[in-house]
Amino acid sequence: MHLSVSDTIQLISIVLSALLTIVSLVISVKALKQSQKSIELTEKSILDSNRPYVVIYRDYIQVSSTVHEYVIIKNFGNTGAIIDQILFSPVLLDDIRGKKIFEHISGTFIAPGQSISTVSSVNVFKREKDLPDTNISITYHDDIKKYENRYSFSDNILHDISVSKTNPSKNKSIQQIMTSVTEEILRRQL
Repeated sequence: MHLSVSDTIQLISIVLSALLTIVSLVISVKALKQSQKSIELTEKSILDSNRPYVVIYRDYIQVSSTVHEYVIIKNFGNTGAIIDQILFSPVLLDDIRGKKIFEHISGTFIAPGQSISTVSSVNVFKREKDLPDTNISITYHDDIKKYENRYSFSDNILHDISVSKTNPSKNKSIQQIMTSVTEEILRRQL
């Protein structure tokens, strides 16, 4: 069977049309996959930017002639969270009462920007040297998801901290001392 010129042209047109259709479909599928990835990244970015970021950290404040250590829980995120559990290993006790730090915090709501703090040591530089690191695990949730963070406190940081301690003079009134302490707390923005 011999094809005429017009049949050959039609056959070539059909083959080219089929190839172009296949190429178009491949391009469309790739574009859809790329769009889907972009949508997923955008959704993840929106969720990440609006989630709570609850962190536990320590800070130090000079009060008269001593340096107090505070353990602080703060929500650095943009939505509130409910704290499910905080575990310190070894158990973290405060120097004043000898009680576990944040023992009853489970179920507490923490708003964006809110911090909850407690004194863990009234004179941190009198603490034993070379204590083991304190491992921390915090779990919390919002309306969408449950989160868990793990990190540790190292008392070795105390070797790097230098604080100028001053004893209040006997000429200072309690109001002047309280003003100094208040200024230090405000300066540290706990």
